[in-house]
Amino acid sequence: MKLTRIPLSRLILLFPLFFFACSDNPTDPKPEADDDILEKAFLHVSGIADKENTTPFYSFARVDADTSGTNNGVRRDIGQSLFNRFTHYPAPIRQFSTCTFEGNLRHPDFTQPGILVTAGTVVRVSESRAVLYIESWVGPLAAMGMLLELERQAGTWSVIREQPLWIS
Repeated sequence: MKLTRIPLSRLILLFPLFFFACSDNPTDPKPEADDDILEKAFLHVSGIADKENTTPFYSFARVDADTSGTNNGVRRDIGQSLFNRFTHYPAPIRQFSTCTFEGNLRHPDFTQPGILVTAGTVVRVSESRAVLYIESWVGPLAAMGMLLELERQAGTWSVIREQPLWIS
């Protein structure tokens, strides 16, 4: 796997984001409130809502990852209520625990590999801002990890910035 380095000049621009995301005073809402943020992040990265999407299937997973992208590599299913938010899209979705993942995502219902999108811990910067690490895997040399910054306006979360961290 080949990793692309992020230039120091771009990382310096992220310093304020990392500082606030790692502060000792984050807003701590109810855990289910994170589902709105995760849904928007998964939609942003996956393209599952595209009517012309030809991806055989998707799986969305969670991983314990901080905003640097450091994680333990242990993926787990998303909650059932969040999973149900994606069942009406044209591309099928499967729980991660029903798939195999060894470089690419496989499921017994499909002959072609799918796309795995994994989200880390949602870090609340304020009541209306959040940051999270997210990665997308198509194959061993077709994957990426990034930070997403989201903002809530009029009750709706939107991605306002994305910062690639690595590409293979």
